[in-house]
Amino acid sequence: MMRGIFERHDRYNFEAKIDYTLDARQPKNKYFLSFYFFIPKSLNLGSKNYSRSDFYADMHTYIRFKNPRFTLDELLDKSNKRSPLCQIFLNVDNLRRGISLDEVNRKLIYELRMFGTIFKTCLREETLAITKILSEEAKSGGKNSDILTGQLLTRLNEVEEQFEIIQRNFEVSGASRELQETYVFARDMGSLEVQNYLTLLLGVYRKRRGKSAKKLIELIISFIENHWTQRRRRGSHLVRDPDSLNENFTYWEGILKKYFQGVLYLTVRDKNSTGRAQHIVYGIAAGFAMFLSLVIGYWLGTQFTSELSTSFIVAVVVGYIIKDRTKDIIRNYSNTFLRFFVPDRKFVIVDPMDRRNIGVVRESMRFVDLKDAPPPVLQARTSGHMTCIEEEGKPEEILMYQKDVVIDTEKISRYHTRRRDISDIIRFNIRKLIQYADDPFHFDKMWDSASKKIKRLKCAKVYHLNLIIRLETMDAKERKQVVFKHVRVILNQDGIVRMGEVQPAR
Repeated sequence: MMRGIFERHDRYNFEAKIDYTLDARQPKNKYFLSFYFFIPKSLNLGSKNYSRSDFYADMHTYIRFKNPRFTLDELLDKSNKRSPLCQIFLNVDNLRRGISLDEVNRKLIYELRMFGTIFKTCLREETLAITKILSEEAKSGGKNSDILTGQLLTRLNEVEEQFEIIQRNFEVSGASRELQETYVFARDMGSLEVQNYLTLLLGVYRKRRGKSAKKLIELIISFIENHWTQRRRRGSHLVRDPDSLNENFTYWEGILKKYFQGVLYLTVRDKNSTGRAQHIVYGIAAGFAMFLSLVIGYWLGTQFTSELSTSFIVAVVVGYIIKDRTKDIIRNYSNTFLRFFVPDRKFVIVDPMDRRNIGVVRESMRFVDLKDAPPPVLQARTSGHMTCIEEEGKPEEILMYQKDVVIDTEKISRYHTRRRDISDIIRFNIRKLIQYADDPFHFDKMWDSASKKIKRLKCAKVYHLNLIIRLETMDAKERKQVVFKHVRVILNQDGIVRMGEVQPAR
């Protein structure tokens, strides 16, 4: 099963997140992504001024495990062996007994990082669920949200109590410096997330009236203020100050977000398959050219009696030209051949937990002619046109990016019980695409019949970058499943204006 989420990341970057559910019945899971960028020709971008190296410099990809799904109850359940909190207490006991200290320290660091990223997801989902119920109750009445909010606050108290117990254990055991720092930062990040999401919940609750709502508002405020005070007392970097620009806070928040989320990211190692293939083909080209040179030399020796004759010299020069051009022609044709049959880049996916290879990624990119684009892709592109003349009025260049991913499901199942599903994140920078764009606005004059005056009317100049994404997977019975997505990114000279999925025109 596969699904895609496409969104604007910032002014110059958009992001595609492909979630892929691994099928444990298959020893290897495979999925194939094709991105067709339909670029307006008015942006003056094509194969002559936008190379593969330019494209790969603008694109960044990340492959990671999806965040395991837990409720707060499941996370706090010490008998639930999938819970990081359960694993933390099990390994704390081993730490106190001095069993394999280095390995136990490493496992505890890993579980604390897992707890940090899972706790944030739990808290976000449960808070958003309550806010949704609050919105529904505002129309229909009811008090279910008050009960759920009370349960949420109780669970958050339990989390704080469990971390107090963990800290006391670390003080009397052989915890390494890295482990102690990870514990402190996990606690601070959890505290910050509590403050953030309870503030979101508070904003919704403040619109409610009644004694129960007032009591919960006071309780939520108390939680928020207490977490902020505790972090400040501990000297945490994650404290926002209303009277400063909070540069230090933003710096450390970025570092710690990446640190805790990084436990889910997979390492990717470049294998440079194209470079090796090129060396082989270039070697063959050089050998053939040398063979041709020897044949020509032998033939010249049989045709000319005087090696210093003008005809001999001319023939030698012509032979050298033939040899040299033959080598370059073979190399040029081989580059075209390699683009079609050998990926531009090849990576090995490595599980950072145990350094095992668990998959392979192959990528390729090239510009294609309209006649060479697959018919289903063209159909998906034209289905978004409002009128039949739109296609003729907006000619486009087509850039194709393909990504082939193979995941070793057996290895993942053998060593992981929580991390199974994969998220493939592709982020693309559009700065080079808009370098030749016109000004974002121009002004037209028009007669305004209401004011009886000629007015200057501001008109926006935008460009439509259309992406057709083809997602292909194979199920356990080797049946191909293909899904198409059409995403439109609206650009101007200042960056990304907006983007969204396009539904076929009726």
